[in-house]
Amino acid sequence: MRIAGVSRFLAAGALAVSVGAAASTSLPVARAAVPGTVVPVTGPGFDTCAAPSDAQMNDWWTNSPYYSIGIYIGGSNRACTQSSLTTNWADYNMSGTNYRGSAWGVFNFWVGPQAPCTTVNTSSRFSLNISTATSQGESEARSAVNAAVNLGFPRYDTPIYYDLEPFDTSNSSCVAAVKAFINGWDYELDHPLINWSGVYGSSCASDMIAFPYISNVPDLVDLADYGPFYGSNKTAYNIRCVGNTYWSNNMRIHQWAGNVSKTYGSTNLMIDQDCTDVRMNRIASLSVSCSVP
Repeated sequence: MRIAGVSRFLAAGALAVSVGAAASTSLPVARAAVPGTVVPVTGPGFDTCAAPSDAQMNDWWTNSPYYSIGIYIGGSNRACTQSSLTTNWADYNMSGTNYRGSAWGVFNFWVGPQAPCTTVNTSSRFSLNISTATSQGESEARSAVNAAVNLGFPRYDTPIYYDLEPFDTSNSSCVAAVKAFINGWDYELDHPLINWSGVYGSSCASDMIAFPYISNVPDLVDLADYGPFYGSNKTAYNIRCVGNTYWSNNMRIHQWAGNVSKTYGSTNLMIDQDCTDVRMNRIASLSVSCSVP
């Protein structure tokens, strides 16, 4: 949601590229699916800076149109305190025993060091050196998996997204460092740690179209693009700077609106609104429309 008080999404239109840019090129294969609890979920989701309490989650499960939630499990730049994010949060909210029918789908964010040329306030940045940036990406992946496990997520087969804020995409040295860092993150999550590697960022201003062409391609992406008409595209596709052929098989989330106040039941939350067409930790697959108010 926020890094050092700055909105997580900044000007997705900073790079003026059409929706169909590079759409003729298919996404390279990231890796084979790992069997387990990760299933396709298409439908409305949300993310929020501080994880809601169990009681709030119950309230929204009963009264809201959402089926999935993004939470911030850690990292040096995570802004919000997480008083509700205890060691049994995942077990309670994903078990399916506390709700009617099924349980929440969850996608996890890790908010670690940002690009050397980031355009947001940040307490830490990774190195401009390619080798060092790669190692730092691997280290962040290990820390993220440990944090997820401590919260009750499975040791293996858990999707975790690196929160990559906007940076100067015209700086070629910085772009190379970003690609190296994300390559290390993806490699470590996919191979030694056997999880799903994800990256969150502004579809344009975080240069998300660079990542199909690194050695270890992110399995999943969360693309922030509010569009020229705020909140008009409530689907997972037709997103600026990243063509529809990229991450097209249950591999993407579209964050289509941010910092929206919503009340369902007796619970008010400040959220970002998402449309998911992605694999996530959930006990059953789901496919419903993302068109919510």
